[in-house]
Amino acid sequence: MSNEEIVLQIQNGIDVTQNQEKLWLKNKGFVNYMIKKTCGFSEDIEDLEQQGFIGLVTAAMKYKPDNGANFITFAGYH
Repeated sequence: MSNEEIVLQIQNGIDVTQNQEKLWLKNKGFVNYMIKKTCGFSEDIEDLEQQGFIGLVTAAMKYKPDNGANFITFAGYH
């Protein structure tokens, strides 16, 4: 299932918690990459990962596929 399909289900209220977890698991590597890129390497990144999860969920609610960008590109700015 693609990010866009998962986001659509979240936006439509379908198994929101499960789909948020799917979105997180699918994109955790991206979140860690962004943390390392913007903050440098940190041994204790759990708090930053939590903020990344919140950012993914927030981006999922704001994402509009009609704008032409894929979800992960959109999320990278949020």
